[in-house]
Amino acid sequence: MEDIALMRKVVGPDMGVKASGGVRSYADAQKMLAAGATRIGTSSGIHIAQEAAGQTQSSSTAGGY
Repeated sequence: MEDIALMRKVVGPDMGVKASGGVRSYADAQKMLAAGATRIGTSSGIHIAQEAAGQTQSSSTAGGY
């Protein structure tokens, strides 16, 4: 999150910032967006969308994400 916040501060509001690496849950994605990311790069997109929709169990029991 700190890296995303720093990038947002450096590039300003007009440039996109992509968060990737370690974004495995809806909570992770929310934190990155709150820190200033405009895009999320993840291989856990389906899992994150299911969490956002309330269609999955916690990450400790849902496939080890």
